[in-house]
Amino acid sequence: MNFIHKNNTWTFQFLLDGKRPISSKWVYKKKYNTKGKVEKLKARIIDKGFEQLNGLDYMETFAPVIKWSIIRLVCMLTS
Repeated sequence: MNFIHKNNTWTFQFLLDGKRPISSKWVYKKKYNTKGKVEKLKARIIDKGFEQLNGLDYMETFAPVIKWSIIRLVCMLTS
């Protein structure tokens, strides 16, 4: 947590009245080398987004999607 705070990768926010925080949990993973020995221990924090309620915690969802033809067109125009 000190490393995350030192690098300014998150900011502390106060909750608005009537809102509830989304809980989170730590996920730990062992990374093995080719010989099967533990090479790294990694940890990350994830939020439990499934606890959100539509209309209370969020109003809409949006997931931008781009077509491959648009990517090819942009690559062609920039080259």
